Amino acid sequence: MMQTHWQQRIEQRRAWLEAQRREGTEGVYRAQALALPLPPPLHDALRVPRGQRAVIAEVIPVPDAETSAIPHGELALELQGAGASALCIATDPAAGGSYTHVLAAAQACPLPVLIRDVVLDPLQITMARAHGASAVLLFASLLGERELRGLFRHALDVGLDAVAVVRSVSELEAVQRVRAGHGDSGGLRMVCVAPTDPLSGELDPDLPERLVAAIPDHMVPIVEARGASVSDADRLEALGYEAFLCPHGPENHANGPADIASIAGAVP
Repeated sequence: MMQTHWQQRIEQRRAWLEAQRREGTEGVYRAQALALPLPPPLHDALRVPRGQRAVIAEVIPVPDAETSAIPHGELALELQGAGASALCIATDPAAGGSYTHVLAAAQACPLPVLIRDVVLDPLQITMARAHGASAVLLFASLLGERELRGLFRHALDVGLDAVAVVRSVSELEAVQRVRAGHGDSGGLRMVCVAPTDPLSGELDPDLPERLVAAIPDHMVPIVEARGASVSDADRLEALGYEAFLCPHGPENHANGPADIASIAGAVP
């Protein structure tokens, strides 16, 4: 069932991309992207965290007593105050996301914004840049090696970082072969281990421990930590992870601003 759901999301995204091209928006977004100043680098924010640990806090507005949802800009400021080093925002409408949410957060606070989407086409990366994003997630399980290389090169071309999401040694090896050019030119600098399979939804809690030793030293090792406690973060940090992608939303109250502050170990 979950695989069918993801296939539907991929097909919906492809249809949306075709519609965008028919409307001729690609050139407009590229011009807008290149006219903006460079965004804050995600890589640097994770290497020099704002707290004891680098935390990428996912911004998903949650209902409160007075409004239907806390605005993205307001929540972004709360997470910044809690010690988050970066933000993650969905841009896929199927996940309740929008590029306007990225723009609201980027305008509200100076933290780098990583977009979460089924990224299949350079246009999505261009639009992310045009709305103030700093980086994109590239799912190795959903992309071939040639596609990974093309999307990575395009991200560099418009001034964005890219984070490869992996779930196996073979995917990690494929990611390491991705280069911006030929020979020994620079490759991906960040990799995120995702215990939850994006296709099946199955959870493999032992995956972070199995993969961490295979991550090369030049890559920032990130782990997706859903509902992580401080003790979970301690354990993952001891394994060698340097940054934590912490979702936040109605289905996962454990990673609200107060919990982000605890995991990040931010100094008030």
